[in-house]
Amino acid sequence: LLELGEPVILDASWSADRWRDEARALARASATDLVELRCDVPREVARERIESRAREGTDASDATTEVADRMAADADPWPTGTTIDTREPRAASVAAAVLAVTTVSA
Repeated sequence: LLELGEPVILDASWSADRWRDEARALARASATDLVELRCDVPREVARERIESRAREGTDASDATTEVADRMAADADPWPTGTTIDTREPRAASVAAAVLAVTTVSA
């Protein structure tokens, strides 16, 4: 899709810098703007959301609080990502992401 000039969203935890390096290399090779968005929320908020979704049966993710804790502990630093504070209401998080994307694309 990048070769056709289409925008692409890569949605993942991106906790390992080696995967982010590969995305950066692909962006360079295809002369594509890359916008790195790092969604962030305090651990206690993440835990509550995971537990709530598990109780409600509304989450397709297989993440548990244990998985989230392990991922957070093992995550490589990500200084190049624009941090989106997802404690805010969803509309505010989306607005921050859109601003980050449009700023790079402008």
